[in-house]
Amino acid sequence: MDEFADLEKELNEDIRSFNLEELIIEIEENESGSFFIFQRQVVSGGPIRKILVLLFAIPLIPVFGLGIYLIWNTLSMGPINEHTTTIVSKVYSKKHHSIIDYRLILDQENVIHKIARSKVSSIGDNAIIELNKIWSDQMGGHRIWCSIKSDKKPIILPYSESDAFLIGSNGIEQLFDGARLEEFARFANLKLVSD
Repeated sequence: MDEFADLEKELNEDIRSFNLEELIIEIEENESGSFFIFQRQVVSGGPIRKILVLLFAIPLIPVFGLGIYLIWNTLSMGPINEHTTTIVSKVYSKKHHSIIDYRLILDQENVIHKIARSKVSSIGDNAIIELNKIWSDQMGGHRIWCSIKSDKKPIILPYSESDAFLIGSNGIEQLFDGARLEEFARFANLKLVSD
């Protein structure tokens, strides 16, 4: 009987008791201080740029299918004849104790045209932030990853020790780095465990 009670509790926790679209709009309008932005990428594209990418992509179709990816990426940015802005963001909501990962498209007036993708990952009980660093070669190179571990599925967080080479490229406005990792741990009231 206890197994069924645990299963029912887990299913009830997974049912969203909030409207995800309204939550994303609240995040974008930054109405409250109950959000922590891990990563935010903003890419704008007008009609000329989109058409040029499409023309460039067609000859690249035979090259490992790269052209197909470029065509799909361009068409997913919204109408070809309009200037659109795509926002890809990963945010922690303190109110819902969840990580919200979304991609939305804004039209010319910066109004949400479409929410292309959204995903909510609930943080379970007894969660910790685990930071792993593996030294991989003799030159001192290393690989780092950061995740939230709990009784639910682990959630991978973007992490970089030195973000100087990333800021300013590809429209990345904010990147989750070492100093912000500690700030997030305090904000979400999670314990930080380092390797």
